[in-house]
Amino acid sequence: YKRQVSTQSTWDGGSVERWLEPGYKNFYHAIYSGEWESHNPYNGLRVHSCEWPAPNVCTVFRLWQGWLALTAQGPGDGTLQVVPLVKEASAFFLLRCLQPDVPPTDPYCGTAQGLQHQFGSDWYAPLLEGLISIPRVEPGDTVWWHPDLIHAVEREHCGATNASVLYIAAVPACKKNAKYIPRQRAAFQRGAAGPDFPAEERECNYLARATEDHLSELGRCQMGFAPWKTADPVKETMLTECNNIVFATSV
Repeated sequence: YKRQVSTQSTWDGGSVERWLEPGYKNFYHAIYSGEWESHNPYNGLRVHSCEWPAPNVCTVFRLWQGWLALTAQGPGDGTLQVVPLVKEASAFFLLRCLQPDVPPTDPYCGTAQGLQHQFGSDWYAPLLEGLISIPRVEPGDTVWWHPDLIHAVEREHCGATNASVLYIAAVPACKKNAKYIPRQRAAFQRGAAGPDFPAEERECNYLARATEDHLSELGRCQMGFAPWKTADPVKETMLTECNNIVFATSV
């Protein structure tokens, strides 16, 4: 069958903050200094940044964006697309609004506070020429991409079966993410959507919905029902700090 599935190409993790917020400006310093070739998108400096209030704002630190394939899919099946040029695309995006053809009525080329930035052909046509589909994946395969990678979903699904995935980002242990867990735990206990997602209460009154009893040992740690443990002294200090934050609010 054939059906429309596309969303516009996007870039997660902020919009106008990338030009205005000190944490981002520090991270993109090479680009803003006219030395974009030396920008290192993997240097990990941009950890501390403010989150401007907005619907569905991400309040955790995502090291990687991630997909878990539930079905086989590949090019033509409505699958993931990316522009696989992190440094080059970042420089183009951030410097595009400084060009003389940008009007004062749209100073950030379609970017608006509190909204995910979308890449339309009006401002970003050369970038979108680099959009490619990921190779075929099988159930259980995972795909990981840099948070600054432009990504989209194919405009049409022309495959013979459904293409289903779970979005599961890589979220490392750190104090910022530990602060999210008590809020996530409370939402899970109510059967509600996670704090960073649209407010939905549809499962709150479901019979036999998932509860703490359904969680594995790892799942209990991830959801804040059990403390993290490690024999690695390098990890121990951070995990102790995270546990202290998570269990400052009683389970």
